[in-house]
Amino acid sequence: MINPYAILGIGVLLVASHAAVGYWQHQDGVTVTTAKYDKRDNIALTEANTKLHDVEDKYRRAEQQHAVAMSDIATNFEKEKQDAKLKTDARIAAVRAGVLRLYSHQTAGVPTIRSGVPNIATGTGGRDGTGDGRLSAGDSGFLLALGGRCNAVRDKLTACQSIVKSDRAQ
Repeated sequence: MINPYAILGIGVLLVASHAAVGYWQHQDGVTVTTAKYDKRDNIALTEANTKLHDVEDKYRRAEQQHAVAMSDIATNFEKEKQDAKLKTDARIAAVRAGVLRLYSHQTAGVPTIRSGVPNIATGTGGRDGTGDGRLSAGDSGFLLALGGRCNAVRDKLTACQSIVKSDRAQ
């Protein structure tokens, strides 16, 4: 006769065996799946880090080139500013020494606004006492200094324009 406890024991053993195999397969599947996804995520992260590094390097180089360009512009501006000041100072010194003279293109005197009133002879027309159109040393110095300041403004605007062009080229 067949022992019912033996049949029950075999059934419990089969169920336990199936449960153990199922648990083992589940754990093995989770491990394999996790490893697969971890590998995929690690590859994606490595690629993203490589791209990020490349972009950072690209913009770092662009920033360094921009800094060099700005430094060159500043150096050129300071040099040109110093050269312009030296030229203006030399011209003013030449006017004061009498070596350089400025002339007015209006040698006929100052025109009057009043019509119908006869022109009164003004003699030298407010100049150095000569009728040849030479400006006084003080007027010449003033005009040369004013021209130097105007040139300085022009140079500043040129430097600003160089900076804008450099920025737009980036």
